Amino acid sequence: MKILKLKFSQLIYNAVHIGHPVAQSTNFSSWYIYGVRYSTLIISPAKAILFWKKASLSLLKLSSKFGSILFTNLDPALNYILYRMNNIIQQPMVLNKWRGGLLTNWKFVFLRKVPDFKKGLLLETWSQSFMENLKGATRLPSAIFSLNINNNFLPFQEARTVNLPIFSLSDSTADTSNILYPLPGNDDAVSSITFCCIFVSKSILLGRLVGMSRYTKYKKIYS
Repeated sequence: MKILKLKFSQLIYNAVHIGHPVAQSTNFSSWYIYGVRYSTLIISPAKAILFWKKASLSLLKLSSKFGSILFTNLDPALNYILYRMNNIIQQPMVLNKWRGGLLTNWKFVFLRKVPDFKKGLLLETWSQSFMENLKGATRLPSAIFSLNINNNFLPFQEARTVNLPIFSLSDSTADTSNILYPLPGNDDAVSSITFCCIFVSKSILLGRLVGMSRYTKYKKIYS
């Protein structure tokens, strides 16, 4: 299966390799730290490329089976990036605030909340913008993606409860012990976040193309 190309120069140009100051560092993420420059931790671009390609291959496989990826972001400053990305890939999103039990009670959400919203019924506990980002969901997502590990404790906890793989951009201060697919990189710079979103979007779209090509071949043979 084809994997997206990722160059060393792309990570450097988009400041993906720049971590936090040494004073803010933890021991959890030391496995992908290259060194220190001017009291700032440097993320190893070689290890970043390795794990980004691993995550890309997994996203491609999930998307080729027509699975959906739930995007979570609890930082309002980054919502515009996800909105622009979602206009292309059309995936469910949860922004600004996480509703407890969304993944663990997904059958209730899909069978009761989403149909009521599509009928135009007002929901007391669920805002219109929240349901607007979920109305395209048809089943339990195949994975969950986030741009920050430290601010998404509840979504990750529910994802682990229902055995969903977690993809997340992980900076030098992140605890990646419970993340299946960490993407080592700078989660503060807009250029790094935008590059990560583009990379993930391309992986999902490529997986859809692979899935559609398989479907058309199957349809030609057995029709």
